[in-house]
Amino acid sequence: MSIRLRLNLALGLLVMSAFAAMIGALLLDSGPRLRSEIESSMAVTQSMVRSSIIPLQDSATPRESLARLVASLKTLRHVRVELASTLQDVPPASRIVNIGTPERGEPMAAGIQVHVAGEMIDTIIITPEGSDEMSEVWETIERISAYGAIFAAIAFLVTSLLISRSLAPLTDLKSALRLLEEGNYSVALATRGAPEISEISSRVNTLASALNKARSENRQLSSGIVRAQDDERREIARELHDELGPYLFSIRASGTVLKRSFEQSASPEAANAAQKTAEIIDQIDALQQTNRRVLRRLSPIGLAELGLEGALQALIGLLSKNQTAAKVSLSIEAKLDGLDETTCLTIYRVVQEGLTNAFRHAGATAVSVEILNVSSTQSGREGDAFSIAVRDNGEGLPDETQEGYGLKGMRERVSALGGALTIRRLTQGGTRLEAFVPIASRQPSAFAEMPGRV
Repeated sequence: MSIRLRLNLALGLLVMSAFAAMIGALLLDSGPRLRSEIESSMAVTQSMVRSSIIPLQDSATPRESLARLVASLKTLRHVRVELASTLQDVPPASRIVNIGTPERGEPMAAGIQVHVAGEMIDTIIITPEGSDEMSEVWETIERISAYGAIFAAIAFLVTSLLISRSLAPLTDLKSALRLLEEGNYSVALATRGAPEISEISSRVNTLASALNKARSENRQLSSGIVRAQDDERREIARELHDELGPYLFSIRASGTVLKRSFEQSASPEAANAAQKTAEIIDQIDALQQTNRRVLRRLSPIGLAELGLEGALQALIGLLSKNQTAAKVSLSIEAKLDGLDETTCLTIYRVVQEGLTNAFRHAGATAVSVEILNVSSTQSGREGDAFSIAVRDNGEGLPDETQEGYGLKGMRERVSALGGALTIRRLTQGGTRLEAFVPIASRQPSAFAEMPGRV
């Protein structure tokens, strides 16, 4: 239940309680007041009747005069004056007080006998009547209820407006916290509203600024780590290429010469030595293949010579030769020249990892690679970025799967550059791997010092 609804309900309950208490007090007060007025009216009416019947002694038509007298008393409040001769149901004697006023307690009817010339011509019955007073009480309650409804409507309107204006900063605060939860730290709340809410908004702004600064520092640190790793890989690749490669080539050449010399001798020892030398040459060939494979992992072959776009085309061409039953398409609608080395290598590795997973794990027969420039609105990230999407028609991700080392490494690498990598199962079948890599500053010469083939 929202705060606005709670406050409105509390206000409504308070107003209803106030009106209920007012009506209850009015009803409680009306009982004794009505009894007191009835008793007073009964006493006054009895006195009035006694004084009014005295002139009947000299009336020529006492019965008609008595009837006119009773009719003139019909407008009295809180009492009903009637002749006993006109009543169908005469109150029992136990309910009629002939002399004096009604006793305290339940109001009783009063009967006054009218005697003219020693003869009782009729009895005037005075009955307490509180219905008119109660009608006035209920009319008062209705007026209070009507005025109360108008007051409550105005109060609800005013308080709802005040509550809405007072709680408006909370809506902005909720939206800001949702943005922080989603990782968007570019939050700038207006410090308005009540002092407590204004202070919370200021604290949220401070928190967002601190988180934004921390994320920026973490990105710089992570990016530095990635670049340091790339530099280390290039240095290792250079050592393997420039130092280990020539030595392996030299050893293999010497072994080949030595094998030929042993093969020219007819002695059994020379034949055995030639066989051992051939085994050594095979092991050197295996070392050279391992060296080339390690170099390809450390520094993609052709990335320095061909550039990123050419290297991607070469990668897809190589995979197409090895996967003759699969069709791979490449669509590049982004400017890839002049990028820094880390961004180029990251894009290349994302495509390489996506293709490897599609062929090795998904059993795909069709894979599409698409590289686009996207804005911050499309990517949901800060600044423009490259969108790298690898989509296949394979088996798709299983319901419960754990990311392998390669995919985890790519996710960490892309995240370190301020981007994001996602992989999801498509409803129509297959898998889509998508990465957003921020566009860094372009450099004129990328991979200028990277080694070539061994």
